This record gives sequence, C-alpha cells and structure tokens, in this order.
Amino acid sequence: SGSDLDTTIVLKSTLATVGVELIDHFIITDDDYVSLRESRLAGNIFYYEK
Repeated sequence: SGSDLDTTIVLKSTLATVGVELIDHFIITDDDYVSLRESRLAGNIFYYEK
C-alpha cells in the first residue's frame, strides 16, 4: 500500500542518518509476505549510487 511505501522511505532515510543501510522491508500478513526489494512496488528505493 501507499502507507507501506511511505513508511519504508521514512525508515530508510532515518536509518541512513546513523549509518545503517536498509536493504529490504518485508510486509507480513496472516498468510503471506512481500519483499519490497523483490517486488516492483517499491520502484528503485533500495538501489542508489553510493
């Protein structure tokens, strides 16, 4: 969902301020899960130039 993506972006940015790289974000439900890195839902937020 949009709020999942917004949360991922905020989390990634917040962790970066203390030198931690977010490499994936799993969304887990009662009977399934989604890796945002592997899905196309997150666009390229996990890939950037260092």
